[in-house]
Amino acid sequence: MGISERTSWRWHSQQKKSGKLEDMRQTAPHSTPVNKLTEAEEDAILEVVNKPEFANDPPSQIVPKLADRGIYMASDRTVYRVLKRNTQLKHLGRVKKRKKKAVITHVAKAPNQLWVWNITYLPFLPVHGMFLYLYMISDVFRRKIVALEVWSV
Repeated sequence: MGISERTSWRWHSQQKKSGKLEDMRQTAPHSTPVNKLTEAEEDAILEVVNKPEFANDPPSQIVPKLADRGIYMASDRTVYRVLKRNTQLKHLGRVKKRKKKAVITHVAKAPNQLWVWNITYLPFLPVHGMFLYLYMISDVFRRKIVALEVWSV
């Protein structure tokens, strides 16, 4: 189930009290982190980032520029999170946005439709440091060797 024995025990003890057994991790009260930014700090970050002088710069360039002036508001990763939370994070630059592509796989549904090849180094035992090269072609469907050659270089 992916839970510890302690979690299971706690759930069973809660079931006795409430009468229901369920995953309480999502609805359990969580304390806020000590270093969480306040609304005022997030507003200050947004105000600085939206200034005309930083209009074309990503947070990875804004934070060092502010650090050169002796100003530190947050890390660049935190600035990225604040911008994303306020829907101000857009793709910048002349490069096109990356497109997700499906993984291309090759499938053989019958023998001799798809072959693969491999080159393996074989140690040549009589001479230390010399290798032989094994060139092998195999059929993916049958998983059998189609061609095989050994070469020395």
